[in-house]
Amino acid sequence: MHTRGLRVKYGRRDSNHQQILKWYRDLGCTTADTADLGLGLPDAFVGAAGVTDPIEIKSEDGKLRPMQETFIHAWRGSCVRIVRSQAEVIEHVTDMRRRAK
Repeated sequence: MHTRGLRVKYGRRDSNHQQILKWYRDLGCTTADTADLGLGLPDAFVGAAGVTDPIEIKSEDGKLRPMQETFIHAWRGSCVRIVRSQAEVIEHVTDMRRRAK
């Protein structure tokens, strides 16, 4: 796809992408799936208790790509959380709720 001479690169999804987002929603969070944007942007944004965090979803052995590392180090908003499992989702949501108090 070309837009005004710029090539738009779409992101890739790890195999656990939909399951991770479902676990967040099961815990009462809202999710905005941004994985198709690519360009090193986080896979999604998660909201809980008035706190919004960007997340990068990775499979158990998945590694960050250079563009993702660049984004994570340059981002000045809330920390980009890397999530691989249900336990990490629960830990993250617990932390978001703690920060909301």
